[in-house]
Amino acid sequence: MPAYYDNYDYPTYWIGREYEHEAEIIAIKSLLKRIPKLKTIVEIGAGYGRLVPSYLFRAKKIILADPSAKLLKLARNTLNNKSIVYIHANIENLYPKVRKNTADLVILV
Repeated sequence: MPAYYDNYDYPTYWIGREYEHEAEIIAIKSLLKRIPKLKTIVEIGAGYGRLVPSYLFRAKKIILADPSAKLLKLARNTLNNKSIVYIHANIENLYPKVRKNTADLVILV
């Protein structure tokens, strides 16, 4: 089932918004400095994976969840990393695809 925003071009939206993007990166990196050890990070609403490079190095497994199969496909093609799992789901339907106590950190921006 397509997401309601599948017709929107998110990568283009972020062109010229480096300030906003960097502000989010700074916030994520600041948070990560306070967490000593992570095995699994889940990003809910990951879209095309724009924020993944800011935390990819911190966990053995990354789970990207988004209601848009189109954006997840773009993320898969762009990131091309075997430690990333892609889950096509709305937040309401994320469990049982991501079970309780399987993530050390959940990111939702």
